[in-house]
Amino acid sequence: MESEYLVPILKGPKEFTINGKLNFDKPTKKHVVLIQESDRSKIKPHALNYLKYGEKNPHGAPYSNTETCKNRSPWWKLSPVIYPDVVFTMDFSSKYMFPKTNRLLDNRLYFGKGKKKGAAVAVYAFVNSSLFFLYPDLYGRNYGGGGAPVEFKIYELEKVPVPKLELLEPYSDDLKKNMDKMEKRIIGTVFDEIWDMKGVFSLDCVKPDRLELDKIVLKSIGFKKPEEFLIEWYPSVVKTIKERLDKATSVKTTKTTSQSINLSRVADDIIKQLKFKNFPTDYLSTTYKSKSLKIKSGNKIDMGRDLKGNYVSIDKEKLYFEDKYVTKFVYYCAKRHIEDILLLKNASDIKEILEEFEKDLKEWKKLLNTSIEDITDDQKYRKKLLEICTNKMNYSGLL
Repeated sequence: MESEYLVPILKGPKEFTINGKLNFDKPTKKHVVLIQESDRSKIKPHALNYLKYGEKNPHGAPYSNTETCKNRSPWWKLSPVIYPDVVFTMDFSSKYMFPKTNRLLDNRLYFGKGKKKGAAVAVYAFVNSSLFFLYPDLYGRNYGGGGAPVEFKIYELEKVPVPKLELLEPYSDDLKKNMDKMEKRIIGTVFDEIWDMKGVFSLDCVKPDRLELDKIVLKSIGFKKPEEFLIEWYPSVVKTIKERLDKATSVKTTKTTSQSINLSRVADDIIKQLKFKNFPTDYLSTTYKSKSLKIKSGNKIDMGRDLKGNYVSIDKEKLYFEDKYVTKFVYYCAKRHIEDILLLKNASDIKEILEEFEKDLKEWKKLLNTSIEDITDDQKYRKKLLEICTNKMNYSGLL
């Protein structure tokens, strides 16, 4: 692929929290293909071959015919490409920061764009103030595990109360100057920014630019003496986050009942994002002609071919079928422990359903792995979480 079509994309919050910069313009781990040329004749060879592959897609339906792409003109072009005023993230531990960037965002990051002129600075400043720090803990969900992550879904973010824009607007210049200062340094955890919990807390413990930002925001909403509020607020923020981290450390074992419950809740949320379908029922149409086939349920399911023909093996007992697509259809049903199968009479219908299902399997697997990788770096945790997800979906051994 020609380099001019490869565009950096932020996959998750770790890319900018490790860097600690509020104005993120560093190289990213991943790139995506972005072709903005409308005239096909001007697209370079490798990129053009990439488009042609998408229009044919030998493994399934053409990408150009999907609901999202077919409504574009041309189907491959994102128009216009808009970059966020501020990046909201789904996951938090002890570092809270919402950067600006000229990068595209993946699905665990949220795109923030001001609808009104002047909104960008106000929103950017408010969400990076310490007054926003407890919202993920209050409105989000805590799953425990490594880093005691809090997950903050988009619908939870939308519930967060924020100051009216007209209250912040008179302070726009002060907010911008303060954010310019903060952009020049590395943003740390709450223990770096506010208080390391050593000794007695005072406002001198707080980073000067952070203290100034919080005072400006409080003044905008009517606080005459913001210091009196902050002397109580800051310790409560730090202690709440510390308690969450300590609680996660105290139950850090994959064998405890509490963590099993937490993993189950995480798996439920991941599965909701997948919007997966049940095979074969969700792929069948009432127009298909079918016949019933009854098989037994088993633990060891295999598929293959020998001198007698195509077969599905269920606990070493082989069932033979003339058509390879029928064989594969029965195999997938057996893997999902389905005993009463509606077997389509038309082999071409079965082939069509299998192509759609296998395309979905590939996409679900990709989304599952991406979601789990973004949640934790612990390989044992990832493996267990993948197992729970596939079992809940009844796709164990297929994803």
